[in-house]
Amino acid sequence: MKSLTLLAGLAALALNVNATQAAVVMTATDWSGFTNVTTTKNVGASNTFSASGTTEMQIFSSLVGGSAETQRLVWDSTFSYDPGVSGAVDSIDFSIDQRRVGGTPGAHGWGVGFMQDSNVFLFSGYHAFGAGTYSWNTWDATDITASTYWLQATAAGLVAPTATLDLSASGNEIYVGVFIFSGNGGSPTRNDTTAYDNLSVSFNAVDNAVPAPGALALLLTGLAGFGWTRRQTPHISTSN
Repeated sequence: MKSLTLLAGLAALALNVNATQAAVVMTATDWSGFTNVTTTKNVGASNTFSASGTTEMQIFSSLVGGSAETQRLVWDSTFSYDPGVSGAVDSIDFSIDQRRVGGTPGAHGWGVGFMQDSNVFLFSGYHAFGAGTYSWNTWDATDITASTYWLQATAAGLVAPTATLDLSASGNEIYVGVFIFSGNGGSPTRNDTTAYDNLSVSFNAVDNAVPAPGALALLLTGLAGFGWTRRQTPHISTSN
């Protein structure tokens, strides 16, 4: 009976040790690699856009023309997660710091963007700014899943998604960056400069109860030990 109990314990250990993989956490405090810009909408008489930074990311956007509007994702080709290589995830957490540096008073949208294949998805923040400079504020979100209501950035604007972010093991690489969307609201000229820092993104792995490395070997060792114990136990006949 003791041997059976030991065997059951070893089997449970083999199936559950490290069954939940650690989350993959990416942080951006040096923004020098964020040099890629994907434009999802760019209309109006004249739009000027630039993004740069090391200790923080600064984005400048200037819009001229009554119908000027722009939407762009700024991203780093090395700041990404590949579910096909690193494993499926069931949720994403993120946080980012943001402050208004200056520009024309008005509305300004921003958020954290996720690009997979040709699709750009985002969770957005939105601020109406007056004149002057603003202090840092932090925006975060937890337990984001593929079924959560995303916004999708398209040439037609920000719409309810027609696709979803594929977090399964068959999903392609996911690039993460800062998304900005702004318009001049019919004003002749509009410009914004906004700073971002301390972007942290956590890809939380699926608990799939896959045996940990070495756990199956431990189970086999237990089985072998159980067999050895059986051989060493004297057989006592109860027949008369």
